[in-house]
Amino acid sequence: MKVFIVEDEKPARKKLVSLLRTLEPGVDIVGAAASVRQAIDWLRSNPSPDLAFFDIRLSDGPSFRIFDEYDLDIPVIFITAFDQYLLQAFRSTGIEYLLKPLKAADLKQALEKYRQLQSHFSPNITELIDQLEGNRKEQKRVVARKSGSLVPIAVDTVAYFTIRHGITFVITNAGDRYVIDESLKDLEQRLNPDRFYRANRQYLINARAIRKVNPYSNSRLLLELNPEPESPDKPIVSQEKTSEFKAWLSG
Repeated sequence: MKVFIVEDEKPARKKLVSLLRTLEPGVDIVGAAASVRQAIDWLRSNPSPDLAFFDIRLSDGPSFRIFDEYDLDIPVIFITAFDQYLLQAFRSTGIEYLLKPLKAADLKQALEKYRQLQSHFSPNITELIDQLEGNRKEQKRVVARKSGSLVPIAVDTVAYFTIRHGITFVITNAGDRYVIDESLKDLEQRLNPDRFYRANRQYLINARAIRKVNPYSNSRLLLELNPEPESPDKPIVSQEKTSEFKAWLSG
């Protein structure tokens, strides 16, 4: 079980971790955050955990704000010293609401509830969602390489993918450049086609990265991107794809 914890009080976080490791010897605490902003940044940059524990009152606001800024689709167990947020908690993906000081018996019962829900819904709901979505879920992250390390990159932060000398690069909105071990064809098939467009053999572009579209020779289109490409290969849309591209860009 991979667990993510959002708690701004160190003693409370330490107690929760200790109880979890006692009740679930195989638990893997994959991440922790002490504020709404830290939690959102972590979620955007890491694979989804199986379960999350959220304190409600954090230093920069209630943890419910996480749901406003991030499409959280994992079960959450809320742990708080206040009982007035119960209804709001269960309007999110909350499955249990525990009051501080945390008791081992309450946590054990909450974990049992999680396992019951998981065993009941996972085989059926996952299959149903896959069928409804045509077995396609929008990818939220890609894994790139830099200086020998693997770097998870949120798709929301990607400006475009480009290929140069047979190597695929991902360019972020901030202008950072990473190598990615996937072809543009594979990426094109897995990314949301409403957001990413295969302009030509060298570029797969996020609509948000297009600053301007200029006429080019032979009825082609030259795209001005932000950040500007370092490659001499220009992001040009061919004459044959011009109408398709304009329709895609207009949404």
